[in-house]
Amino acid sequence: MLRGSSNLHRKNSDERFEDLEKKIDLHGKSTAKRFEDVEKKFLSQNENITKRLQDVEKKLWLHGKGAVGERHSLVEEEVAKRQEEIVQITRENTFCMKDGFLQKPHPKAQKIKENGNWKTSEKKSPTGENKSDPFFAMEMENLNQEGTVKPYDNFNADQDAEVLHNAMKGFGTDENALNNVLCYRSNPQRQEIASVYKNMFGKDLVKDIRSETSGNFFTTLKALLMRPAEYDAYQLRKAMKGLRTDKEVLIEILCTSSNAQITEIIKVYKEKFNRDLEKDVESSTSGDFRSFLISLVLANRSDSKEVDHNMAIQDAKVTEILFGFLNKII
Repeated sequence: MLRGSSNLHRKNSDERFEDLEKKIDLHGKSTAKRFEDVEKKFLSQNENITKRLQDVEKKLWLHGKGAVGERHSLVEEEVAKRQEEIVQITRENTFCMKDGFLQKPHPKAQKIKENGNWKTSEKKSPTGENKSDPFFAMEMENLNQEGTVKPYDNFNADQDAEVLHNAMKGFGTDENALNNVLCYRSNPQRQEIASVYKNMFGKDLVKDIRSETSGNFFTTLKALLMRPAEYDAYQLRKAMKGLRTDKEVLIEILCTSSNAQITEIIKVYKEKFNRDLEKDVESSTSGDFRSFLISLVLANRSDSKEVDHNMAIQDAKVTEILFGFLNKII
C-alpha cells in the first residue's frame, strides 16, 4: 500500500516538474522575443537619430559656409566703398599737439591738403625743429637704469668683496650677508664686485657661491651676477632648448630690447652656446609669430625718439572706422 502511494506521488511530482519546465521554456522564448523586439526598436531609433544628426550637421555647415562667405564679401565691399572715405578722414584729421592736448589741424598739413600735395614723410614742426615726445624722452633717459634697484650711493667694491669672502669663509655660510650685498647693488656695481673679488682672492665669485649655496637661492645669486645681455641669452636658450618653446620669454626679451641690446644679446648667445640666435628662433617657432620675431632679431627697427603724433591719429581713425563697421555686421 505504501509502495503504491509512493509511486503515485513520484508520478505526480514528475508531471508537475514537466509542466513547470514547459512554462519556463515558454516564458524564456517570450522573454527572448521581447528582447529582440526591444533591440530592433533601439536600432531603428538609433538610425533615425544618426540621420537627424547628419541632417543638422549638414545644415549647420551650409549655414556657416554661407554666413562666413557672405560676411567676408560684405566686409570687402564695405572697405572698398569706404576706402576713399578712410583716406580722406586720415588726411583731414591730422592734428598738432600742444601741452599734451589735440589742437586744430596742423597749419602745414592744412596748407599741403589745400594745395593737393600730401606728403606723409614730413615730420618737422612748423618752426622747422624736430620735436620729440617729452614722455618718450623721459623713458629714454631712464632706459639705462636698473629698474627698482638703483646704484648704491656708498658703494665700495673692495669692501663688498671682503664681506662676501668672509660670508663664505670657514664652516657655514652667512646668507644674509650675500643678500645684503648682491641684492642692493646695481648690475654694473655687481660686475665690479666680481672683478675685484677675482683680483683680491684669485677665485671666481660665482663658483664660490655655487659651492656654498644651492637650489633657487644659488640660481638667483648667479642671475644677479650676470650681465643683462648674458642673462637674456641664457633665458632665450632655455626657452628654446626643450620640447616646448616658451613663447612668453621670447616676447618679453625681444620685444622690450633696443636694437643695441639685441645686437649684444646675439653676440653673447654666440659666445656662450656657439649657436646663431636667428636660426634657433626660426627653428623653434612658426607662421606669423616666427616672421615677427625674426624681424626683431634683425635689429633694424627704428630707434627714433620722436613720436609721429599725426601718424598715430591716422591709424586710430582708420581702426575706429573698421572696428565700428565690423561690430555692426557681426
